[in-house]
Amino acid sequence: MLEESTPSLPFPWLAKFMGETVLAMNLAGLGAPDPAVNESAEADARADARRRRAARILVVDDEAHVRSMMGSTLERHGYDVQLASSGHEALEILEQNAFDLVLTDILMQDVNGIAVLDHLHAQQPQLPVVMVSAVHDIGVAIDAMRRGAYDYLLKPFAPEHLVNMVQRALDYRRALQDTHNYQQNLEHVVSARTEMLRQAMENLEHSYDVTLEALGDALTAIAHDDSMRAVVLAANGPTFCAGHDLKELNRHRSDSDRGRAYFKHIMTTCSTMMQQIVTLPQPVIAAVQATATAAGCQLVASCDLAITSRTAKFATPGVNLGLFCSTPMVALSRNVSRKHGMEMLLTGEMISAEHAARIGLVNFVVDAGSERAEALKLAKKIASKSTLTVKIGKEAFYRQLEMPLAEAYKYASDVMVENMLARDAEEGIGAFIDKREPKWEDR
Repeated sequence: MLEESTPSLPFPWLAKFMGETVLAMNLAGLGAPDPAVNESAEADARADARRRRAARILVVDDEAHVRSMMGSTLERHGYDVQLASSGHEALEILEQNAFDLVLTDILMQDVNGIAVLDHLHAQQPQLPVVMVSAVHDIGVAIDAMRRGAYDYLLKPFAPEHLVNMVQRALDYRRALQDTHNYQQNLEHVVSARTEMLRQAMENLEHSYDVTLEALGDALTAIAHDDSMRAVVLAANGPTFCAGHDLKELNRHRSDSDRGRAYFKHIMTTCSTMMQQIVTLPQPVIAAVQATATAAGCQLVASCDLAITSRTAKFATPGVNLGLFCSTPMVALSRNVSRKHGMEMLLTGEMISAEHAARIGLVNFVVDAGSERAEALKLAKKIASKSTLTVKIGKEAFYRQLEMPLAEAYKYASDVMVENMLARDAEEGIGAFIDKREPKWEDR
């Protein structure tokens, strides 16, 4: 995150949103085939059993024969099982022991299964609970699911149905744990990477044109970094971005060409950087905490998404200075309607955050001080998707906008065909059908 002491720069600087990179190595099939196929299969089964043995399961049921059957079945499949004959006993056991899964009957004499579920959902929301009952009432099942149950198992059931249910529940728990660990590490990684960029940008704060080039270099580096899944643009101070340094520009009027070469260099460099945002594979989110004017408004319009503080304002005020905001016009006119764009460009007046949202310049307005947190929340949501799919979608979105309708449909159809053949599309559709979380490989 950026610290409040960060000096003000002509442009805000970037908070890079990190994803995790997973490298999977498959050694199967290397070397000569093993003729002892059965031995290999048995070894795999034993290894799988050892993996599952770490999973601890609490079985709660006041019917001794059901409790015994469930326990013995799961133990035969390598699980560490503990039994409880009542809801009260289960709660006592849970106070002293940690489990990976709980299976509990609903109708019990003292503390029923719903009470056990409510207790666990409040204390350990990531612990999956499977409700077991002989009551064939869909209302009971729906109530349990609404209260946080992972699933519902009807008695009588075959042992294999029990084992399959347990395996799915444990896979679900592992997915939740992976997500939790990912989110815990995320803020630390973002902070460390952002601090590195902050220090680099501080060294450039007094050099306006070099700052523009540095932002462009940063975007180039991010584009080639597969660990970057989304980008948040944020700033500190009384403005988000005030645009070009007019004093610096004016100093070059004393050049032999009255500043023409320098003006051309600055405008070209700024335009190139804005285009880099659009062509960047990762989505870019502006977190606007204060006023954005001229090229600052252009910067907001160039981002894929924008979240703004309620106190922020926006303007393209060049017309008031005798210098029409021609380059900001390019990005602005691609975000808002012609009438709204011309009104901003011809009057140079400030518009409120609410009005900016109404005309499509920003996505939504939040309370002052929460814009960065909301932008990071949105970045987390995007970072959880397949980066390949997001990259394909972003590129296609901007390309088709410039095409006639029929050409756009033909192009988009071709994109969807290629996307459909990607591994992540196959995995995502399969996960949807199987009702499980997808495992993206970004390919």
